[in-house]
Formats: sequence, structure tokens, C-alpha cells
Amino acid sequence: RILRKARTTQTDLETLRNISFRTPPKVAVVSREEIRKFLEKMVAQEMDSPEWKAQCLVMEHLGVLPRDGSYQQALLEMMAEQVMGCYDDKSDTLLLVNDELLVNQAESIIAHELTHAYQDQEIDTVGLLDKTRWNDDELMAHKAFLEGEATLVQYSYLFHVDLNTLPSMADTLREAMSMENEKLKALHKAPKLIQELFVFPYLEGTDLALSIYKLNEGWAGFRKFHRDLPQSTKQVLHLDRYFGAT
Repeated sequence: RILRKARTTQTDLETLRNISFRTPPKVAVVSREEIRKFLEKMVAQEMDSPEWKAQCLVMEHLGVLPRDGSYQQALLEMMAEQVMGCYDDKSDTLLLVNDELLVNQAESIIAHELTHAYQDQEIDTVGLLDKTRWNDDELMAHKAFLEGEATLVQYSYLFHVDLNTLPSMADTLREAMSMENEKLKALHKAPKLIQELFVFPYLEGTDLALSIYKLNEGWAGFRKFHRDLPQSTKQVLHLDRYFGAT
């Protein structure tokens, strides 16, 4: 059932955005435990990098992160808390949780992850993020673009609204998250800095994506920006700095 949904959603997405996948991404239906193990491995690799260790050391000395390292587990718990699917860019595979909640929201979640698969084919996201690994501000800007585009696609599938009529998405999403205390316990328990670093790409990135959609007459405008991603979070937060440079 989920695999069938994945294929029909891919077809719908290609029609909606007038795009085509060079190679259809693989799809695997997995258990919650399997996807948690995948996230644990991904987080462990990130935390083992010299870039992550250096940044955390600075933040610990500044007093914005606890010195006991508990925020590392908090990051994993936030990622695993509500995940229904993710895109493995190493194997070009959509991992979808075999869960009734996913079945009920399948199209929007699958559309989000398919967008990441499409981005990977257009931009080579693995290579892109690896190149900017030592520039955390540029890395965050790139993540904001990628997650913002995918989240806007997900929102359009979930609510079937005219995106041109929407106001700030960041405020809307932040308000929705504040009302989901029971479902987002790990997020609300995490250190404030970890919270903000985690949600920035989704909140501010979706505002960026919405502006691109409005200013460029729909989804077609994203192709131009795939070739010229924002270089700083300043460009994400102050869109005139970004649009004036592209």
C-alpha cells in the first residue's frame, strides 16, 4: 500500500512541478526501529566529524550548550521523535515507516522526501553539503533552501491551498509546533540552541521557498535557484540580499 502510494505520488509530483526524475528513487518500507538505527548512524557520523566537535567545544565554552554532552542524545531524540520517512542520499532510497499514521498522511510525507531525491539529482546534495562542511553558516543556508523547498511541497500536498495566498510560513509553522507539546516532547526539552539549529531550515527555509514560489510564478522558478543557492543565513533571513544577488 505504501509502495503504491510512493509511485503514484512520484507521478503526481512530476506533473505538478513539470519535472522528471533521471532515475526513479528506490523505496523501502521499514520499521520504526530500523529508521531509528539509520538516524543513529547518521547522527554518530556527524558528531564524529572534526567540524561538529570544534563547534560544540566553542558552544560549551560559551555556556550555550551543557558540558555533559547530553545535547547529542537530545538531537537524536528530536530527529526520531516524529519521523515517518527520510531520504538516504547515499543509496538514493526513500525510507518510509510502516505505520498507520504514514498511511493517513502518505502523500505529503512522501512528496517531501521525493523532493529531496529530486534535489539530489539536480544539485548533488551530498557533494554540496560536504564542500561547505567547514563553513557552518553557508551550510545552514543550504540546508534551509533544501528543507524549505521540501516542506513547502509537503504543505501544499497536506492542505491543498493556493500558496500565493499564504503569509509568513515561519510564523505559521512555529505556532503549530508550539501547540504540539505532547508530540514534540524531545524538541521542547532540548537546549534552546539545539532547538533553533534544528528548526531553522524548516521554518526560515519554508519562508524562503514561499517567496521563490510567489516571485517566480510557481514551482518552475526553483530551477534557477538550484544553480545559485543562498550563501549565508543573512540571505535566508533578508531575502533582498539573496534575490538581489541572483
